[in-house]
Amino acid sequence: MYRKRKTQSWLSEEIPPAERTDAWQAELRRSYREWTLTKPVSPEFRAHLVRHEFNELLLINTICGPCEGERDYQTLRRDDDLYIGIQLAESGAERFDTAGQRLQVGAGDLIVWTTADATRFEVIQTLHKVTLMLPWRLLRDRFPEHKEPPAGGLREGRHGIGYLLVNQMRAMASELMHLDPRVAGAASRSLLELVNALLHHDTRAALDNASVKLQLIREYILRHLHDERLDPGTIAAAHRISVRHLHSLFQQEDMPVSRFILQRRLEACQKMLSDPAFNHLRISEIAYSKGFASISHFCRVFKAAFGQTPNEVRRAVARTPSGE
Repeated sequence: MYRKRKTQSWLSEEIPPAERTDAWQAELRRSYREWTLTKPVSPEFRAHLVRHEFNELLLINTICGPCEGERDYQTLRRDDDLYIGIQLAESGAERFDTAGQRLQVGAGDLIVWTTADATRFEVIQTLHKVTLMLPWRLLRDRFPEHKEPPAGGLREGRHGIGYLLVNQMRAMASELMHLDPRVAGAASRSLLELVNALLHHDTRAALDNASVKLQLIREYILRHLHDERLDPGTIAAAHRISVRHLHSLFQQEDMPVSRFILQRRLEACQKMLSDPAFNHLRISEIAYSKGFASISHFCRVFKAAFGQTPNEVRRAVARTPSGE
């Protein structure tokens, strides 16, 4: 069902040169989620943007001069509603850093990126691009086979399903405002089907990418158990992802990330308490060495996890003749 359609236009020439940086940043945020320009645009900066909103989708046709901006970790924390961007470069040149990749983007290139990853861009030559922005939840609910958001990076847009998708994006950017609402609704549904077909090929890669990322995060946690500041926020910051994305990765573990940290800390403490080599350490020293800030909290959660207090574990080891 076609529910909503709105088209808005923005032109830099209508803004005084001294105000263009702030105005352009505001327009970027209305169109592509929250971005911050990392340097002021020049007084000669020119841009023209047309944004179509329909059925929770945004289709943005943009021509802009040199500029640069980023979505850093602090931005991810504030703006963690996950969106997917599918961008077609019609002409010009741009550097695009996303998902650990540095991409040189030129005419005909098709990029997929998500708002879950810290991202930077630099337009180095007047750029004409058409971008589709869609909420991840919309794609996931419509096509349940998508278990993980797509990995960011280049896609094939000159052949196959990518070619069909970019041509429909071009056509809709040009004709959407002129279409009958029922026809526009059918066009938006077919656009989603093409997006699904393009990203369906990424499903295995996305799952593999998520598994690798999760393993790296698990290893990071194990190396930093001693740090009492270790929490979802610091972990997400260290890996340049949003806290929401971190929690989605740990759904594979069937436990929240905070529970994973606590469990690994408790297991590490139990191992030390059971090893006579650490008998010279007080129980509080062992707890503090694994990131616990309160000995009373440590004793309480330790007994809940293992059915014995830390003292009982240590005494049981002492009563064992072999020390085992």
